[in-house]
Amino acid sequence: MMDFIRRMKQNIVADAIVCLVIGAVMLFWPGFSAELLCTVIAWMVILVGAFMVIDFFAKREEGFYSGMILGIGGIITVFGIILLTHVNSFILFIPKIFGIVILVSGVMNLAQVIALGTRKDRYWYVPLIFALITVLIGVVFLTRSGIVTRTFIRIMGVCLIYNGISDLWTITRVSKYLKEEMQEKNAVDTTYRE
Repeated sequence: MMDFIRRMKQNIVADAIVCLVIGAVMLFWPGFSAELLCTVIAWMVILVGAFMVIDFFAKREEGFYSGMILGIGGIITVFGIILLTHVNSFILFIPKIFGIVILVSGVMNLAQVIALGTRKDRYWYVPLIFALITVLIGVVFLTRSGIVTRTFIRIMGVCLIYNGISDLWTITRVSKYLKEEMQEKNAVDTTYRE
């Protein structure tokens, strides 16, 4: 039992340290973190596409499905290469996608507020404020995508640091409790035997 607890504690401590290190890198170097993350994603996409192409040639099957695998694998590989060669553009593109989605949602909310206003709702201004804030957030994501990306990466870094600290704190408390419980159990067993 103690061996299991020791291994569990080692794994959780190792995970917590990894979270702390990655979180610190993301917090203090968000640009580097975003580039590294996108580069890793690009290589993963390239590998997935390449494996699909290799699988096609290794099996040498005929038919529509097999040809489709080759085509999709080729497209995925090319997309990965484009992503790899244009990492910074991709980094700035992600918040723009979210910005479009948020902006469209805000505009739709504004249309709903207008419909609500014609119904003479007493609190029609509350959803109007929400809709305007949503539109503003969408515009910020579209026009300030670099700042949004760095801020988002930093927030993720803070969350990882928090996760690492909470894991370390929790495992030290739990392992202390389990150790005391095991010592009490052994003391009871020893007392009983005498």
